[in-house]
Amino acid sequence: MLNKVKVGRLGENLVLHKYLQKGYELIAKNFQYYADGSKGRLGEIDLILLRGCVVVLVEVKTRTNLSFGNPLEQISRKQLLSLQKAFQAFLFKFPTYAQHNARFDVAIVMDKDVQIIENAYYF
Repeated sequence: MLNKVKVGRLGENLVLHKYLQKGYELIAKNFQYYADGSKGRLGEIDLILLRGCVVVLVEVKTRTNLSFGNPLEQISRKQLLSLQKAFQAFLFKFPTYAQHNARFDVAIVMDKDVQIIENAYYF
């Protein structure tokens, strides 16, 4: 049986493949935002992609069943704030992308079936 981290990484790879097939370019995978140095991780963006002049942030939710409910409903306000701060850190590190539009998608993976919800949340 696969552990939670491996299941999550497999889901991220399936989602990435789907975006790449649609012509998106991968900028970063598992971009992490730290409070200071490499300790105290404050947030992570699963995938950051580019298509044209739009930077797409993707939160991937991989599930083997629905026993914990709808994956989309499991994204808390705290997690959204964390993602926003992580994106600000990304733009600070890579200012080239600050001129682009940004979009936040959620991808749900269930039994290798990928559902992408574009513009799932607005910051």
